[in-house]
Amino acid sequence: MKHTWQVHGRLKHRWVPGATYFVTFVKIRKLPDFSDPERLTIFNAIMHFHTKRYWLYACVVMNDHVHVVLKPDTGFTLEKIIHSWKSFTTNLLQRRSRRKQEIWLRGYYDIILKTDFSLQRCVRYVAANPFVRWPTLSHYRYGTIDPSLPPGLCARPPHTIITQHSAGPPCPAAHTRVCT
Repeated sequence: MKHTWQVHGRLKHRWVPGATYFVTFVKIRKLPDFSDPERLTIFNAIMHFHTKRYWLYACVVMNDHVHVVLKPDTGFTLEKIIHSWKSFTTNLLQRRSRRKQEIWLRGYYDIILKTDFSLQRCVRYVAANPFVRWPTLSHYRYGTIDPSLPPGLCARPPHTIITQHSAGPPCPAAHTRVCT
């Protein structure tokens, strides 16, 4: 498997074409937490290019960070996808909520998911994240799980992430089995 290294700030990222990634990026700590409308804006920005630039397995927008499990399509690098999310949401949130400063910390954390087990573990982590942080929640609106994941690969936790993928073609076989 051919790969390249990219360095952003202090973080070193390995880019492997065709790989699936678990990604986390966070807001600048001193800023106020994201409001519900801001979380919805971020969530919609991430959902916008699902099936066009990447396949989105799972996503959750928390009050101070975002987790995403995705597989970039050919011609789109992880770096460019994340840059577009952060740039677009920063500009939109600055206009809508009168935020004046940068919103996101530089860089992001990413892990290449090489097995079905690692994909399952990360999707479960993303799905459970709001319910671990806020144990009294019964549902969460700012997240999604790909319903076309094979049965058993992503057994849902006993919570509900309300938004499910509703648009786009069914997940092709290349997207259901990540690695051999």
